[in-house]
Amino acid sequence: MSIDTLIKNFEAFAEAPGCITSLRSLILNLAVHGELTSAPDLTEPNKKRFIKLGSVMTLEYGKPLDKSLRTTTGQIPVYGANGIKATTKQPLVNEKGIVVGRKGSAGEVNITEGPFWPLDVTFFAKFEKDVFDLQYLYYLLKSLDLPKMAKGIKPGINRNDVDRIEVLSVDLDEQKRIVSKVDELMSL
Repeated sequence: MSIDTLIKNFEAFAEAPGCITSLRSLILNLAVHGELTSAPDLTEPNKKRFIKLGSVMTLEYGKPLDKSLRTTTGQIPVYGANGIKATTKQPLVNEKGIVVGRKGSAGEVNITEGPFWPLDVTFFAKFEKDVFDLQYLYYLLKSLDLPKMAKGIKPGINRNDVDRIEVLSVDLDEQKRIVSKVDELMSL
């Protein structure tokens, strides 16, 4: 579906059960497939270039944090597989970032507002700032529906599987345009 079809049929979509979740998912998928902006290298199929996600980003393992170092009054959020679980005084990662659930709520994606501590049931994304815009990478990972990749008795995702996912290669300026458009559409 194209963005034009979405806009033309917005009223019908808006009244359907579960529409907001479906619309947000559709917007993210259109965005990361180059369908929200008019950059020629994204709108012409023969000019689209795909890369393996692992070639431009790695998922690093989070680390355990002793319970005695977890508080409710610290300045640094401690992330579990599905969001903030506690706070602490010292970060493991000293900047904003992305946390991906590894075990339990495997594949859940969270973006942090500043330094953070990712627990050992998570991965955190490492990437070059001149290759990815943080918000774009967050949207990209959300669009991949990583929870569906979870396997095993205690479902978990394997970072090697994520590394092999092919994604559209988009330059940094275009990523920022896409983020702006996604943010605009998500606020409707």
